[in-house]
Amino acid sequence: MKFKEIMDKILSKREDLSEDKILALIEEIKKDFQGLLSNDGAALLVAQDLDVDLEQNESFGELQISDLISGLNDVTITGRVVNVWPLKEFEKADGSPGKLVKFIIADKTDKMICLLWDSKAEEILKEEDLQGKILKILHGYTKEGISGKVELHLGYKGDIIISPKVPEENFPKLEEPSNEELY
Repeated sequence: MKFKEIMDKILSKREDLSEDKILALIEEIKKDFQGLLSNDGAALLVAQDLDVDLEQNESFGELQISDLISGLNDVTITGRVVNVWPLKEFEKADGSPGKLVKFIIADKTDKMICLLWDSKAEEILKEEDLQGKILKILHGYTKEGISGKVELHLGYKGDIIISPKVPEENFPKLEEPSNEELY
């Protein structure tokens, strides 16, 4: 969704706000994120803060990978799985068992590591051959990984739609998978 479309929807749904006020909120968010957000990304966050439902359809329209920075909550992103690592099982600090599935997704703007925890890791493993599929990841959160790059995490609050109805051309074609840990 482009900046003008976002602005139009905010203005139509929040008639109590002027265009100048919305632009000021967008600039404030960009300043808070030290200029790391695009105008589109900042406008999407303002819409979210104002509880404006942008009524995005199942087409490519959420935040793009290049818009993401560390510290975001309730992130929805769509991308093609380009690499998947096997399930890792571990013991949590409290002694309970934990599970993790890690993969890389890509859209036309960038690629990033995604980590699915516990029940979400089990859920995604039910899918046959995840490699090359398009996923819509809902209600994730971003963190800086040990590599210093932004990662998308999905826990119990999140959800995944496998093969959503989106134009295939919006996502890079699958290349040969590699076993590189970091991209």
